[in-house]
Amino acid sequence: MSMVVSGVSELMADSAAEDPPCALRNPLPLICIEYNRDVAIPDFVPALQNRFKQLQVESALYAPGTMPSACRTTLRYSTSRGWKARFSSDEMQPYLIEADLALLEEGKVISNARYQISGMGYEKWTSTAAKMSPVVDALVCKDKLKL
Repeated sequence: MSMVVSGVSELMADSAAEDPPCALRNPLPLICIEYNRDVAIPDFVPALQNRFKQLQVESALYAPGTMPSACRTTLRYSTSRGWKARFSSDEMQPYLIEADLALLEEGKVISNARYQISGMGYEKWTSTAAKMSPVVDALVCKDKLKL
């Protein structure tokens, strides 16, 4: 199952924090997140973990090669970011361009979802949490963003 979430975070930015828990596709007592040292977005993993918590799913972060034996379901992620001057400033600031999430159960992909910035609007300046909440929902929820 593959889903792409593109440009919806701008519309959902205000409601993401208030979204009620969704019905999960699969029971997920714990998601173990494999830390990706190549991702230089400090609030990326906390944004994922916060959304999982809102969905009443526990999560734990582990270093590659050290997966705890209790982990049946793991999450792998990657991101790309861009740099641009924000509004009237000359200072270059990073923003999330795309992110790929893959949910694995016992090593096999059971779901994946993708965020990709659309257009050149102000969406790039929305928070990582606002961008990633609908992507996490697409990854684990029934009847969410089937694009």
